[in-house]
Amino acid sequence: MAKSRHPKANSQQSQASSLGFEPSPAIRALVRLWLTDQEAKDIYQQFQKSFIRNCQVLWSGMHRAQAQGWADKRNLQTLTTALGPLLDPSSPDCPHHPKSPSGWIRYIHGASVIFAWYISQGDTVTVLSQPPPQRFHPSGKTYYQTVEEPIIQGKMGNKPVKKIIVVHPSVGGKAEDFKYEMWPQDEVYVWTKAFGIRKIVIHWRPVQGEKSTKSPKSQR
Repeated sequence: MAKSRHPKANSQQSQASSLGFEPSPAIRALVRLWLTDQEAKDIYQQFQKSFIRNCQVLWSGMHRAQAQGWADKRNLQTLTTALGPLLDPSSPDCPHHPKSPSGWIRYIHGASVIFAWYISQGDTVTVLSQPPPQRFHPSGKTYYQTVEEPIIQGKMGNKPVKKIIVVHPSVGGKAEDFKYEMWPQDEVYVWTKAFGIRKIVIHWRPVQGEKSTKSPKSQR
């Protein structure tokens, strides 16, 4: 049998095969863009230990600290939670110290690919976003929109989750725990019936060279 031309792909397959499933070629290719063989192996191993099925949170268009705080209060896992010691500077397993800022960003990008793939093996995932009518960045080019969402929707040769649930915690009050289905059926009418359309302004951060934009009806 001919050997693979991509030893990293073989390593990823070997590491994931103990779970009974393997990442698709497209997902393995994404991982190779940002992670070394050893980094990917360490992340697979960590997620095998830390992952709690159907208890993950992704987020877009809000501050990381707000998303992390929301998840922590509800015993749910963000990427930061699931990576555990790999993000703890005091841990010998943390790769942060020898990395440049750009290298660290690449590491997080690669880890989030594996995180989204693990999520896709479950049934549901919760996504935190801004409220309707503009729930996500108008450019459609954020990391969630271009990488994480396609993975959890099964568009990268992998299985999809059965349901994506969305919450808009930035609204505050009862909205912090008001959930509705966003995919495969978008039931946004459930939210607007309860809370209406928020006439606030979102200062969207620039994405891929774009200038900062504002949405006249929603806010961060």
